[in-house]
Amino acid sequence: MYGRSTRIRISKKLFPINVLLLLKISISVSLLMIFVQDMKSRAVYWFLFPLLAAFFISCYMLQHHDWDGLLLMAGGNIIFLIIQLLVISAWLSFRHQQWINITNGWLGLGDVLFLAALTCCFSISNYILFYVGSLITVLTIWTFGQQLRINKKRHIPLAGLQALLLIGVLIFCWFHEDIDLTSNNWLLKISR
Repeated sequence: MYGRSTRIRISKKLFPINVLLLLKISISVSLLMIFVQDMKSRAVYWFLFPLLAAFFISCYMLQHHDWDGLLLMAGGNIIFLIIQLLVISAWLSFRHQQWINITNGWLGLGDVLFLAALTCCFSISNYILFYVGSLITVLTIWTFGQQLRINKKRHIPLAGLQALLLIGVLIFCWFHEDIDLTSNNWLLKISR
């Protein structure tokens, strides 16, 4: 039994409605709530992050039925996120010659919790791709937006803007079933 993935079969008779569709709608609504709250008040209800992670886990399990794969994927993403946060904190600490806690004025706790919730949504390569791509996109949009505004805001609503980008990415992937964000297969097809 060791080394084999535990598979759970869910009968369609038990779920007459499309549970996966309801989960996708729930994910989209949760992401939209994060976007609106972060843009409006720079504060997001904390329960949205574990709820979002639970929706991602449920989607993964309905599609793949593989706890081992989920744990490996989320664990790798969490390790990447922790290393990234430690490197940024160490770099800022070195630069300012004192220990800097990046969640204290540099990066909001909601931003970190959002990135942690996303660890259940992407394979490791896709997580890094979304992380880097969304940071570049958000910073570009925010910088351009600040040039157009008279009253400049200091704080970037990172989780909110990343949530909005993720809605677009997810909707695109849901309509293109050959793209699975929890697998690297689509990246391998592109690279050939």
